[in-house]
Amino acid sequence: LGYWLARGALRPLAGRVLARFGYAVPALPAGTAWQAVLIVRLAPGLPFWVQSYLLGVMRVPLLPYLVVSTAVPAGYLAAAIYGGDALLHGRTKVALLALAAFGLIAAGVQFWRKYRAARISRNSGSGAPV
Repeated sequence: LGYWLARGALRPLAGRVLARFGYAVPALPAGTAWQAVLIVRLAPGLPFWVQSYLLGVMRVPLLPYLVVSTAVPAGYLAAAIYGGDALLHGRTKVALLALAAFGLIAAGVQFWRKYRAARISRNSGSGAPV
C-alpha cells in the first residue's frame, strides 16, 4: 500500500517538499532497480514503511520491489526464528545452522554487490547498456 501510495499520490507532494529545500525527487538510472531496492532494504535504521515510501517515490518497478522486499527479510526472519527456537530448546547444531544462514545471506548479498560492480566497470567503457 505504501509503495502504490508513494508512487502515485505522494510523488508530486514529495517533489514539492524536496524542491522547497533545493532537492529533486531521485531518478532511478536504467538497469539499477534491483540494486536500488537491495540497498534501500539493507540500509540500517530506516523503518520498513519509510523504505517502501522511498522506493515508491523513486518509481522502482514492481517486480524487483516485490522480490527483494520479500526474499531478504524472509531469509533473515527464518534464520532468526529457527535460531531462537533452537537456543530455547538447547539444540546447538540447529542454532549454529541458523547463524550460518545469517552468514550465507550476508555473503550472498556481498557477492552480488561485487558481481554488479565488476559488471558495471566492465561495461562502462564499452558503451553497452548495463
